Amino acid sequence: MGAEESAPGIGDGPNMPFERSVVVRRHPFETYQVMLGHLAPGWSHRIPCLARCRGNALLVMDAHLPPEVRGAIEEEIGGCFGSRLSVDSIPGGESLKQLEALSGVYDACGRAGIRRDGVILAAGGGTISDLTGFAAATWHRGTPWVVLPTTLLAQVDSSIGGKVGVNIHGLKNQVGAFHQPRAVVADMGWLRHLPAAELACGMAEVVKYALGFDPYLWEILGAMEGPLAYSCPHVSLIVGRCVDIKARCVAFDERDEGVRHLLNLGHTFAHVLEGEGICATHGVAVGLGLVAATRLGIRLGLCDPSLERAVVDVVRKFGLSAWVEAPPPDLFSAWQSDKKHTHGGWVVVVPTGRGSCRVVRDPPADAVREAFQSLFAGG
Repeated sequence: MGAEESAPGIGDGPNMPFERSVVVRRHPFETYQVMLGHLAPGWSHRIPCLARCRGNALLVMDAHLPPEVRGAIEEEIGGCFGSRLSVDSIPGGESLKQLEALSGVYDACGRAGIRRDGVILAAGGGTISDLTGFAAATWHRGTPWVVLPTTLLAQVDSSIGGKVGVNIHGLKNQVGAFHQPRAVVADMGWLRHLPAAELACGMAEVVKYALGFDPYLWEILGAMEGPLAYSCPHVSLIVGRCVDIKARCVAFDERDEGVRHLLNLGHTFAHVLEGEGICATHGVAVGLGLVAATRLGIRLGLCDPSLERAVVDVVRKFGLSAWVEAPPPDLFSAWQSDKKHTHGGWVVVVPTGRGSCRVVRDPPADAVREAFQSLFAGG
């Protein structure tokens, strides 16, 4: 599939089973498992790379995890590794993804005696897995690692696909690697303790998948009456369909050279809003980025104007902002610095309908500026 084409029939099909495993295929003979659901104790013994590991293990955890989640994870991994397990806690958040924090993870690897016959585990949200995964990619030139995503955003998106890295010079993920995990374990019970704001941030990625890839998921979101709650009967369906889409995109394009570009829907705008300090969280930035990308798509004649109101309504329904109460700054120069742009031109993804999207190369500069300015009061 070329980068200019729409996504394949990703996300089509009936409702998913409540508990399941998804296989992420990297190469014809190389895969890894995403285990989803409410998992019974002892799940670590069913993950081959953990059950068969003969080296030491380092569990890097978000220091802000609820005690119930932290305790359950430590008990589970401790039961698998015993005295070979070391635990290191670091505070999550985008400010974590710095070279100084990376050095701290390297120090923890050294204290834990991690070698390439061992394993590094990351328990927390996307920033924990980004940082820990990059440490795993570079420790001893590549060490096995496993992701234990505890936020909705991480379960539906950032834990899958092997993109890891840190921020420098105010730019997101400028230093990084592709280092696929050996397994991803997403226990939906961990979501029970998330505050509403964290669930809203995760829903920004869910809206991205629905808008760009999955008409059925878009219908589900449209039928929901309000912000997502853990008790919502659609939680397992939402997580499962997003994982399916991400897994298929990674299988088509592990190194982000074609169809995987489509997963950046809303993110080129979002990364600028984050990097400039306008949005405090990735989820809020993605929600705004989806609105901007939709308006750009309409401006370029690639989607129906009615889609703007639909996207704004869905974003707001799930507790996210559709505009910023501030005068519009000039963000175009920061947008030009995004790492997804190449010497061949600027690249952005826009929706083309409810459940489809496409890559646009070299959009007019004035159209991009208008999309940014439309997000701000007085823009």
